Amino acid sequence: MVIKFTDLYGPEALTVIYGPYASGKTSLALRIACNTVLVEGKVFFVSTENELFVDRILDNRILRKIDVAVIRDYKQQHYMITRKLESVIAHGKHKLVIVDSITGLMRTWENIEEAVKMLNMQLAYLVYIARKHKISAIVTGQVRAVITEEQHAADDFEATAKSILEYWATIMLRLEIIEKSYRKIIIEKHVLNDKLVNKDVKFKITEGTIVELIPNIDTNS
Repeated sequence: MVIKFTDLYGPEALTVIYGPYASGKTSLALRIACNTVLVEGKVFFVSTENELFVDRILDNRILRKIDVAVIRDYKQQHYMITRKLESVIAHGKHKLVIVDSITGLMRTWENIEEAVKMLNMQLAYLVYIARKHKISAIVTGQVRAVITEEQHAADDFEATAKSILEYWATIMLRLEIIEKSYRKIIIEKHVLNDKLVNKDVKFKITEGTIVELIPNIDTNS
Protein backbone atom coordinates (compact mmCIF):
# COMPACT_ATOMS: atom_id res chain seq x y z
CA MET A 1 0.00 0.00 0.00
CA VAL A 2 1.40 3.38 -1.06
CA ILE A 3 0.96 6.03 1.64
CA LYS A 4 0.44 9.59 0.44
CA PHE A 5 0.62 12.91 2.29
CA THR A 6 -3.17 13.17 2.09
CA ASP A 7 -3.39 9.96 4.16
CA LEU A 8 -1.72 11.76 7.07
CA TYR A 9 -4.36 14.43 7.65
CA GLY A 10 -7.86 15.33 6.58
CA PRO A 11 -10.75 17.80 6.91
CA GLU A 12 -12.52 17.73 10.29
CA ALA A 13 -9.67 15.59 11.63
CA LEU A 14 -6.99 16.08 14.29
CA THR A 15 -3.59 14.60 13.46
CA VAL A 16 -1.09 14.07 16.28
CA ILE A 17 2.58 13.83 15.28
CA TYR A 18 5.06 12.81 17.96
CA GLY A 19 8.70 11.76 18.06
CA PRO A 20 12.08 12.54 19.62
CA TYR A 21 14.13 15.67 19.01
CA ALA A 22 15.10 16.13 15.34
CA SER A 23 12.77 13.36 14.17
CA GLY A 24 11.12 15.69 11.65
CA LYS A 25 7.88 16.68 13.42
CA THR A 26 8.02 20.33 12.38
CA SER A 27 9.30 19.45 8.90
CA LEU A 28 6.44 17.05 8.26
CA ALA A 29 3.85 19.52 9.58
CA LEU A 30 5.40 22.23 7.44
CA ARG A 31 5.26 20.09 4.31
CA ILE A 32 1.55 19.50 4.93
CA ALA A 33 1.16 23.27 5.42
CA CYS A 34 2.80 23.94 2.05
CA ASN A 35 0.60 21.34 0.36
CA THR A 36 -2.48 22.96 1.91
CA VAL A 37 -1.48 26.42 0.68
CA LEU A 38 -0.98 25.13 -2.87
CA VAL A 39 -4.29 23.26 -3.00
CA GLU A 40 -6.73 24.93 -0.60
CA GLY A 41 -5.59 28.19 0.95
CA LYS A 42 -4.21 29.74 4.12
CA VAL A 43 -2.60 28.06 7.15
CA PHE A 44 -2.42 29.23 10.76
CA PHE A 45 0.77 28.02 12.49
CA VAL A 46 1.12 28.31 16.28
CA SER A 47 4.79 27.96 17.25
CA THR A 48 5.78 27.29 20.87
CA GLU A 49 9.37 26.36 20.09
CA ASN A 50 11.27 27.73 17.10
CA GLU A 51 9.70 29.65 14.27
CA LEU A 52 12.97 29.71 12.27
CA PHE A 53 11.38 26.99 10.13
CA VAL A 54 10.17 29.77 7.86
CA ASP A 55 13.71 29.98 6.47
CA ARG A 56 13.11 26.57 4.87
CA ILE A 57 10.22 27.85 2.76
CA LEU A 58 11.83 29.04 -0.43
CA ASP A 59 8.66 30.15 -2.18
CA ASN A 60 7.43 33.55 -0.94
CA ARG A 61 4.01 32.90 -2.49
CA ILE A 62 3.57 30.05 0.00
CA LEU A 63 5.10 31.93 2.92
CA ARG A 64 2.64 34.81 2.50
CA LYS A 65 -0.26 32.43 3.13
CA ILE A 66 1.11 30.96 6.39
CA ASP A 67 0.19 33.11 9.39
CA VAL A 68 2.46 32.48 12.39
CA ALA A 69 1.66 33.09 16.07
CA VAL A 70 4.61 32.81 18.46
CA ILE A 71 3.76 31.49 21.94
CA ARG A 72 6.25 31.25 24.80
CA ASP A 73 3.95 30.74 27.81
CA TYR A 74 1.59 27.86 28.59
CA LYS A 75 -1.14 30.18 29.86
CA GLN A 76 -0.89 32.18 26.65
CA GLN A 77 -1.07 28.94 24.65
CA HIS A 78 -4.23 27.92 26.50
CA TYR A 79 -5.84 31.31 25.93
CA MET A 80 -4.95 31.30 22.24
CA ILE A 81 -6.42 27.85 21.57
CA THR A 82 -9.51 27.98 23.80
CA ARG A 83 -10.48 31.66 23.46
CA LYS A 84 -9.03 33.25 20.31
CA LEU A 85 -8.36 30.50 17.79
CA GLU A 86 -11.87 30.05 16.45
CA SER A 87 -12.29 33.74 15.64
CA VAL A 88 -8.84 33.83 14.03
CA ILE A 89 -9.70 30.83 11.83
CA ALA A 90 -13.11 32.20 10.90
CA HIS A 91 -11.75 35.67 10.07
CA GLY A 92 -8.68 34.44 8.22
CA LYS A 93 -10.50 31.60 6.42
CA HIS A 94 -7.64 29.23 7.18
CA LYS A 95 -7.88 25.66 5.93
CA LEU A 96 -5.34 24.19 8.35
CA VAL A 97 -4.20 24.96 11.89
CA ILE A 98 -0.94 23.60 13.32
CA VAL A 99 0.25 23.75 16.94
CA ASP A 100 3.96 22.97 17.23
CA SER A 101 4.40 21.72 19.97
CA ILE A 102 1.23 21.41 22.04
CA THR A 103 3.00 19.66 24.96
CA GLY A 104 6.31 21.53 24.90
CA LEU A 105 5.34 24.22 27.43
CA MET A 106 3.52 21.90 29.84
CA ARG A 107 6.70 21.34 31.86
CA THR A 108 6.78 25.05 32.74
CA TRP A 109 3.41 24.85 34.55
CA GLU A 110 3.82 24.24 38.28
CA ASN A 111 0.64 22.20 38.80
CA ILE A 112 0.94 19.16 36.51
CA GLU A 113 -2.65 18.04 37.10
CA GLU A 114 -3.90 21.46 36.07
CA ALA A 115 -1.57 21.44 33.05
CA VAL A 116 -3.03 18.10 31.92
CA LYS A 117 -6.60 19.41 32.29
CA MET A 118 -5.65 22.43 30.21
CA LEU A 119 -4.17 20.17 27.52
CA ASN A 120 -7.35 18.11 27.45
CA MET A 121 -9.41 21.26 26.94
CA GLN A 122 -7.09 22.55 24.20
CA LEU A 123 -7.38 19.31 22.24
CA ALA A 124 -11.15 19.31 22.67
CA TYR A 125 -11.33 22.83 21.23
CA LEU A 126 -9.11 21.90 18.29
CA VAL A 127 -11.38 18.97 17.43
CA TYR A 128 -14.44 21.21 17.81
CA ILE A 129 -12.97 23.91 15.55
CA ALA A 130 -11.83 21.38 12.93
CA ARG A 131 -15.31 19.86 12.73
CA LYS A 132 -17.26 23.12 12.85
CA HIS A 133 -15.16 24.90 10.21
CA LYS A 134 -14.39 21.73 8.20
CA ILE A 135 -10.64 22.26 8.35
CA SER A 136 -7.64 20.09 9.24
CA ALA A 137 -5.83 20.38 12.58
CA ILE A 138 -2.34 19.11 13.37
CA VAL A 139 -0.44 19.10 16.66
CA THR A 140 3.08 17.91 17.35
CA GLY A 141 4.11 16.51 20.70
CA GLN A 142 7.14 15.84 22.85
CA VAL A 143 8.15 12.37 24.06
CA ARG A 144 9.40 10.74 27.23
CA ALA A 145 11.69 7.76 27.65
CA VAL A 146 10.16 4.38 28.44
CA ILE A 147 12.14 1.73 30.31
CA THR A 148 10.71 -1.77 30.65
CA GLU A 149 11.96 -4.68 32.75
CA GLU A 150 13.81 -6.02 29.72
CA GLN A 151 15.49 -2.69 29.08
CA HIS A 152 18.34 -1.13 30.95
CA ALA A 153 18.54 1.96 28.80
CA ALA A 154 16.03 4.54 27.63
CA ASP A 155 15.98 3.23 24.05
CA ASP A 156 12.23 3.51 23.59
CA PHE A 157 9.83 6.41 23.94
CA GLU A 158 6.17 7.36 24.04
CA ALA A 159 4.31 10.62 23.58
CA THR A 160 4.07 12.94 26.55
CA ALA A 161 0.46 12.74 27.79
CA LYS A 162 -0.03 9.88 25.34
CA SER A 163 -3.44 8.73 26.62
CA ILE A 164 -4.93 12.21 26.18
CA LEU A 165 -3.42 12.76 22.73
CA GLU A 166 -4.52 9.32 21.60
CA TYR A 167 -8.07 9.88 22.87
CA TRP A 168 -8.60 13.05 20.84
CA ALA A 169 -6.56 12.09 17.76
CA THR A 170 -8.25 11.10 14.53
CA ILE A 171 -4.83 10.15 13.18
CA MET A 172 -1.76 9.47 15.33
CA LEU A 173 1.72 9.34 13.80
CA ARG A 174 4.91 8.17 15.50
CA LEU A 175 8.18 9.40 13.98
CA GLU A 176 11.45 7.52 14.32
CA ILE A 177 14.96 8.49 13.25
CA ILE A 178 16.59 6.01 10.89
CA GLU A 179 19.83 7.67 9.82
CA LYS A 180 21.09 11.02 8.58
CA SER A 181 18.11 12.72 6.90
CA TYR A 182 15.90 9.61 6.77
CA ARG A 183 12.92 9.14 9.08
CA LYS A 184 10.01 6.71 9.47
CA ILE A 185 6.31 7.45 10.00
CA ILE A 186 4.31 4.76 11.78
CA ILE A 187 0.53 5.20 11.65
CA GLU A 188 -0.69 4.16 15.11
CA LYS A 189 -4.29 5.33 14.74
CA HIS A 190 -6.41 6.24 11.74
CA VAL A 191 -10.14 6.61 12.30
CA LEU A 192 -10.72 7.62 8.66
CA ASN A 193 -9.08 4.49 7.19
CA ASP A 194 -8.40 1.57 9.52
CA LYS A 195 -6.48 -0.24 6.76
CA LEU A 196 -3.64 2.25 7.35
CA VAL A 197 -3.21 1.38 11.04
CA ASN A 198 0.27 -0.04 11.76
CA LYS A 199 1.43 0.82 8.24
CA ASP A 200 4.61 2.83 7.90
CA VAL A 201 6.48 4.85 5.33
CA LYS A 202 9.95 6.37 5.18
CA PHE A 203 10.62 9.96 4.33
CA LYS A 204 13.63 12.12 3.64
CA ILE A 205 14.13 15.66 4.88
CA THR A 206 15.59 17.71 2.04
CA GLU A 207 16.28 21.39 1.60
CA GLY A 208 13.63 23.26 -0.31
CA THR A 209 11.06 20.48 -0.69
CA ILE A 210 11.39 19.93 3.11
CA VAL A 211 9.95 16.40 3.22
CA GLU A 212 9.84 13.75 0.51
CA LEU A 213 7.96 10.47 1.05
CA ILE A 214 9.71 7.37 -0.28
CA PRO A 215 7.06 5.14 -1.91
CA ASN A 216 7.05 1.58 -3.21
CA ILE A 217 9.64 0.12 -0.85
CA ASP A 218 9.39 -2.45 1.90
CA THR A 219 9.49 -0.28 5.02
CA ASN A 220 9.24 -3.32 7.29
CA SER A 221 12.63 -4.69 6.30
